[in-house]
Amino acid sequence: MKNNRKKSKISIALVLGILIAAIYGGAELTQAWPPYYGEVDFDGTVDVEGLDRPVENVKVELLEDGNVKRCDYTDSNGYYEFTWTVERFKIYSIRIYKLGFNQQDQNVLPQSSSHTQNFELDGRVALFLWASDVANQSIMEELADQLKTNESFTDFIYYEDEEDWEDAIDALDAIETYDSLVFIYIIAHGQYGWRGDDKASWVYQVGGTQNYEICSNDFVEKLLDLDSQNIFLLVDSCYSGDFVGEYFKEEYRDEPVFAMSSSNYTMSQRWYGDNGTNYNPEDEDGSAYGGTFTHFFFERLSQGYTDIQSFNYAYVNTNAYALAFQGLNQKPQKEDLLDYTWF
Repeated sequence: MKNNRKKSKISIALVLGILIAAIYGGAELTQAWPPYYGEVDFDGTVDVEGLDRPVENVKVELLEDGNVKRCDYTDSNGYYEFTWTVERFKIYSIRIYKLGFNQQDQNVLPQSSSHTQNFELDGRVALFLWASDVANQSIMEELADQLKTNESFTDFIYYEDEEDWEDAIDALDAIETYDSLVFIYIIAHGQYGWRGDDKASWVYQVGGTQNYEICSNDFVEKLLDLDSQNIFLLVDSCYSGDFVGEYFKEEYRDEPVFAMSSSNYTMSQRWYGDNGTNYNPEDEDGSAYGGTFTHFFFERLSQGYTDIQSFNYAYVNTNAYALAFQGLNQKPQKEDLLDYTWF
């Protein structure tokens, strides 16, 4: 019995020792967080993802336990800096924000009196929908390259002859956010008419057939699924005016959309190129190369003008071009419901 009691006392002592070691050991580990504490000089750069392009005037904040302690704005080289005294038992992060890009928040663990943290902005997203007998992938990629090079777009989605156009909007919805800048581009054949008492425009995704139609009423309603507060919509087709006209309805007046159409309800349109009456994907040099309105709108954007200036330029030149070559007056349409002027 004595031996058993002795073993029990030893076991109890061992358990107590382990518990004490765990408690004090845990305290020592806690005290080591963050790895360095004291005055720290924070700095870094902010670029556009995939472009290695510095971004000016990005808001950069240092947070301590979720509270903002320091703030700076990046200079023309995308550089920021600030100093803060880091304390034990605190959690630190750096948050960056610029309108039209996704907000980012990264934890920081200073290892010394200086800490560098770099960022890459993303979140500018473009969706391209087109009919294969009107345009092709290379035309869409040229437009995408302009948005990337001139406007810092980072993500692109392509749908050719899409049978279920709602899938394209769902794919866009999966990657855009509240902060994203979104550009949606459609080029196809078009028609107009009525749906009951409601005026409507349709675009057809393949060869002018009605198999894969996109109705303006349905399309504008589907865009309600998106979170972005800055959405551009450009529809380049004959009779596309109701893709803009929908936004004059009371139920859509608060939607954050800049909508453009290459023509009104009753006008056809002209393609841009030596032979502007048709598009031949096998002979791009001698046939139309995309829509006339698209050509002039993107031409002006590439020169550094704003969204409204680019539309006005495209409006005048599209009408003049179509009238001179084909006797058409396309009358492009727009409705701007955004809070900001872009580009």
